[in-house]
Amino acid sequence: MSSQKHDEIVRATYNERWKEWINVYEELARKIADPDYVVRNVTVINQISRAVIAHAYIRETNTKGSKIIDAACGTGFNTCYLNKQGYKAIGFDFSPVAIERARELEASLELKSTAFVNRDHTYMSEIDDESVDAVIAMGFVRYVDDAVRDFFYRNVYRILKKGGSFILTNTNRLFSMFALNNETLQFWADVIEDYSDAGNLLAHTSVLGALRSHITVPQRQYAEHSVSRRTATHEENPFEYGKVVEKYGFNVHKIFYPDAHLLPPFLEQEVDTAALEDMKAKVCLKRADDWRSMFMCYEFLSILVKK
Repeated sequence: MSSQKHDEIVRATYNERWKEWINVYEELARKIADPDYVVRNVTVINQISRAVIAHAYIRETNTKGSKIIDAACGTGFNTCYLNKQGYKAIGFDFSPVAIERARELEASLELKSTAFVNRDHTYMSEIDDESVDAVIAMGFVRYVDDAVRDFFYRNVYRILKKGGSFILTNTNRLFSMFALNNETLQFWADVIEDYSDAGNLLAHTSVLGALRSHITVPQRQYAEHSVSRRTATHEENPFEYGKVVEKYGFNVHKIFYPDAHLLPPFLEQEVDTAALEDMKAKVCLKRADDWRSMFMCYEFLSILVKK
């Protein structure tokens, strides 16, 4: 698939998603105020869980008035929350629908209408060198191609002050092991073939073909508005991620797994949704740095620090 086609699919999918806007600002405020508060809806849980960790780190490391960029800000709840707390946050997003919703939220909170920009990643090139204290990028880098990702990392490094933080999420390649579906077999076939030529010892079949002939697993089920359902997305291995970002001038401060699946997805579909959400509220954020979460969470959140 061409880069242009991929971008068109991502853009169209998100424009549709933001039309069915769920205002999660109040949910974020409640969850930060009360860690035991139970967030509902799988999409909202994911957004809130990673935001709670990001905001906790920002509070610990940045004074009020610090400048923060919220890349691919979506409907702007993180940007608005930061500005309500006294930070100077600017959010940008390529979706005009998202920015319209973000400005509606901004107005409802009686914030000055200066925080949101309807632009793609190239907006970063207009920000001054070493002028920003922190950059947030939730659910962004997984959807862009190698050239855009390289541009983004380089510009985040450029605009951050020394010691500044870059908080972002990536799709977790290791989650395939826990999912126990068709992508699990693909994961192990890739690992085996990358590691050695042992697959050549199999007669008349590939490693993936051999695995499929012996192991029966369910097919992965995609959500209605999932970008992954329509086009390939970028994955990272958290074990190797430090090497990826080191070449851009970052150190990994810490990695979290904010929204773990408590059961493989196909089994979660068989249990009571409310009971599962109640349990996730008690478990996931408290164990976001538990080694087991490394396999049980579809994405991971990294806190990077500029050297």
